[in-house]
Amino acid sequence: MRLLKFDGQGEPTLTEFHDAIPPYAILSHTWGPDQDEVDFDDLQRGSFKNKAGYAKIRFCGEQARKDQLEYFWVDTCCINKADFNELHEAITSMFRWYRDAVKCYVYLSDVSRDQDDDYSRRTWKQAFRGSKWFTRGWTLQELIAPASVEFFSREEERLGNKATLEQQIHEVTGLPISLLRGESPVDQFTIEERMQWVRNRNTKKREDKAYCLLGIFGVFMPLIYGEGEENAFLRLQEEIDKLPRSKSLEGMDSWIREECYCPDNLKIVRLSGQELPMDQCYINLAIVRRHRQDAPASSSKIASKSSPFSLLSRLHITERGEQTQVPLSTLFGPCTGPSGGAKRPRRILIRGQAGMGKTTLCKKVVYDFTHNAMWADSFRRLLWIPLRKLKVQVEGSSIQDLFRDVFFLAHIDGASIARRLHERVVDSKNGRTLFVLDGLDEVSEDIPEDGGVFQLLLYLLNQPNVIITTRPDAVLPNRLYSPDLELETVGFYPDQVTAYLKKTFSGSQQAEQIDTFLKDHELIQGLVRVPILLDALCLTWEYGDSFRSVPDTMTAVYGAIEHKLWRKDIVRLNKIVGGRLLGGTTLRLALPSEIRGIVQNEMRLLETLAFTGLHANVINFTPHFLDTMCEHFEEPQSFPLLYRVLHNISFLRTSESAPENHGQSFHFLHLTFQEYFAARYFVRRWRSQSPLECLQPDNRSVEEISPASFLQKHKHQQNYNIMWRFVVGLLQPGEDDTRRFFKTIGEHSHIRHQRLIMQCLSEVSHSNSSNDLVLLRRELEDKTSEWLRLRDNFKFARYLASGMEFPRQMLDSILREGPDQAKISVLNALQSWPRLQPYIINSMGSLLDEKNNGVRSAAVEVLRGQSSLSDEILNQVVARLQDQDRDVRCDALGVLQGQSSLSDEILNQVVAQLQDEYWAVRYTALRVLRDQSSLSDEILNQVVAQLQDEYWEVRYKALHVLQVHSSLLSDEILNQVVARLQDQDRDVRCEALHVLRHQSSLSDEILNQVVARLQDENRAVRCTALYVLQVHSSLLSDEILNQVEARLQDQDSRVRSAAAALFERHRPSGTRLRLADLREDSPPE
Repeated sequence: MRLLKFDGQGEPTLTEFHDAIPPYAILSHTWGPDQDEVDFDDLQRGSFKNKAGYAKIRFCGEQARKDQLEYFWVDTCCINKADFNELHEAITSMFRWYRDAVKCYVYLSDVSRDQDDDYSRRTWKQAFRGSKWFTRGWTLQELIAPASVEFFSREEERLGNKATLEQQIHEVTGLPISLLRGESPVDQFTIEERMQWVRNRNTKKREDKAYCLLGIFGVFMPLIYGEGEENAFLRLQEEIDKLPRSKSLEGMDSWIREECYCPDNLKIVRLSGQELPMDQCYINLAIVRRHRQDAPASSSKIASKSSPFSLLSRLHITERGEQTQVPLSTLFGPCTGPSGGAKRPRRILIRGQAGMGKTTLCKKVVYDFTHNAMWADSFRRLLWIPLRKLKVQVEGSSIQDLFRDVFFLAHIDGASIARRLHERVVDSKNGRTLFVLDGLDEVSEDIPEDGGVFQLLLYLLNQPNVIITTRPDAVLPNRLYSPDLELETVGFYPDQVTAYLKKTFSGSQQAEQIDTFLKDHELIQGLVRVPILLDALCLTWEYGDSFRSVPDTMTAVYGAIEHKLWRKDIVRLNKIVGGRLLGGTTLRLALPSEIRGIVQNEMRLLETLAFTGLHANVINFTPHFLDTMCEHFEEPQSFPLLYRVLHNISFLRTSESAPENHGQSFHFLHLTFQEYFAARYFVRRWRSQSPLECLQPDNRSVEEISPASFLQKHKHQQNYNIMWRFVVGLLQPGEDDTRRFFKTIGEHSHIRHQRLIMQCLSEVSHSNSSNDLVLLRRELEDKTSEWLRLRDNFKFARYLASGMEFPRQMLDSILREGPDQAKISVLNALQSWPRLQPYIINSMGSLLDEKNNGVRSAAVEVLRGQSSLSDEILNQVVARLQDQDRDVRCDALGVLQGQSSLSDEILNQVVAQLQDEYWAVRYTALRVLRDQSSLSDEILNQVVAQLQDEYWEVRYKALHVLQVHSSLLSDEILNQVVARLQDQDRDVRCEALHVLRHQSSLSDEILNQVVARLQDENRAVRCTALYVLQVHSSLLSDEILNQVEARLQDQDSRVRSAAAALFERHRPSGTRLRLADLREDSPPE
């Protein structure tokens, strides 16, 4: 390597070094014409001072001397380009030479800074961004390789360094900030990312566009000028491909993407066996915020909007608005933390029941990260680890062992590359690896805390960037770092159910048939909001004829699903009848009783498994639990290959798709399927009056107890709540068995018992019940209604009525004859129902005339949000606008707000409320007017009159109405709006500006009033004033622009941003500003 230095006479001389190269500075620049540059021969001959390029050499040497460096290097004269071998060696060594330099000086011949005033600072920064230095191929490595890079203008004035100018460099080049800072080594970026860096750069010789990347990829190849750019890149790619994959970061990440995250490993399979397209799978998953103080025992608390006894609460289903929905793509976006401040979460805990989409979520996250670049700005790689993999790790296993088993088991150099992955995770200073850890509940209680495997678990859980999934009731390890955000997967919203049906049955009438069926069955509407249950319903609805008997109970729905899945499983189980393998036409013609007979043993196996697990509080059936069952129960013993049978039963899911002899754990599709089959076990024993066999896992013993005694002991326990419902449904049409069941339940006065009676009655079918069962039903409902009428019991009516199975007879009885407090409680409960039947809506009419204010108000609230009301109901609501109670008047207006179109007569009644003595009534009336498609001039004038209201909320909402209907505003109305720019309330001033923003043109006088708001004490007002001026930018004078320019120094960054955007439109390109420049020059926040 040749280096320059100044001799005693100040002349540059060359010295050649082979070893022990001294510290040196290095020059980066863009070449001028070849005849102007000083080359190796010029320096040898001493004929160079008259060349323009000598100024750059002199500058580099003098700057090096200032930095106490004797030697410096300049490419034009330190390489003998006439010697091709030397040129080849220099090009392949260039990246290293720049990397090893103590200082790199970038001389920008097209950037001038001859003064130190504000104008010069702004213009040089614009020129800096447009410098041709950023467009040259060779300067890419000259920017990346050196640790210290300093930039100088053509006047040799220092402009800044790679650190102080990193934002501008990042915006111009697109290079990651972490790369510019040296936090992320070059080889941490993929081949495609590094290729992208040079894509928009140019070189004098076409081949150099490939050759300038040799150092960036760390490869060597001969230079063949004349081969063309395409061939040069082909050879470059060949050399890159030769890099050892086990030692290449790109190879490591590519292996994970291509082998571990391939389509087969990420596919979502429906119960039918068909694959669910990835772009459709997230439609069935809603993620909501979950507060830590509510987890995991929130289901035991009485919420304000829904009872803990309701089916939807039991299934972990919420309504829109009950929680905060978090779209998947914004999971790592800013959110409000525990202290109230906004922060970006890095550790996220997601809870969800089986069948609610946790595994689907994980696969969707991996798919979108890998194929759709989701969160690419935040993370370099994603590592999806099913935590159940820890179960096969032995004591002494390291994290490298786990990485090998999860990602590189099939790799020829798995151990080495797993070690490389761990090193990369540990060495990543900027936290670019995201861990997705699935199924904490499957291992949290099974791994001893004093062992090494538990330490591996904690190591994974406590990573800085992590998504952890678990079930709601799972116990979290004591030493788990607190999550920044807790979420819960919940069921579909009604509109998502409709969308799922349309995509599943596209091009047929089946989606419409199911949708119609659901609208007539509120209970089933709730059930199918669980993703796996909706999938089961879709499978059952084959050719639209599976539900011609129209099941009216939850048990009937599950029975139809059970029948369909057993038909499917008979084929998977290779059932043989009469020496023939069953399938095809034979199965399609088989009667339900014949199907049950064929799978009788498998059915009893599931029943025993389900009941034993429910009693032992087990939902994940491990090999140890299954072995214990085989010791004590005859049903598992009847299958010599138990795992193979379990693997081929659709009602069960295995934790992983490992071989059948791997020792898998199983769980039911959804907890309700376990409860359904547990109920089948109980009913079988109830009818035969045989004792129940209850396994005690702790001592591996079995306790026998009669069904009646078991019912008496556990009837009020919440974990048996759904099972008892199924029991009643399965006992039918056995009249004696059903009556005996209710007699055994007995009578109690507390609410849980009344709720149990009501839920069980909901499973007594209306269509198949005998007269005696109908009489029994009425008798029990009358007793519950009578209980509610007792003093102090009415307060429980809300919790009983919160479930959609609340009997119509009881509902009618309470609303017609119950005490006022009971009516109010029931009406409040009805507000949480996802859909109201017409008879409920119609019953509100008579309640609107009740004497009690609370009853009238609650009845109106029930109607709020109903999109389409009959004229009769609407007229009754309008009559409440004259109610003596102001809250009722407000609520009545709230109902009208939800109607898409109101008649002129009703609108006039609404306008009359603008004169109401209560400000909230006037405010709500304005909200109704805002949502109308058009307003007459007379109504608009009434709205304008509200701009003088004493309450700022009313003035604000009046302006909001005028904004929505801004195309109708006269000059007189605009003047009234402009007057509000002086309002004492900042929100009113802002809203007045928004009205002006929506006008097609503004007079000079109004524009001047807007400009005056640039001095407003409130930053939101200043910012909105700038937005108004942006819309009307073609009308702005130089005087106004000077006022805008003054806002470039505003103390608020958003105001500066808005001012910069507006200012750039009205200045020549040479003086345009960038927001990043303003941030650097502006005073601190």
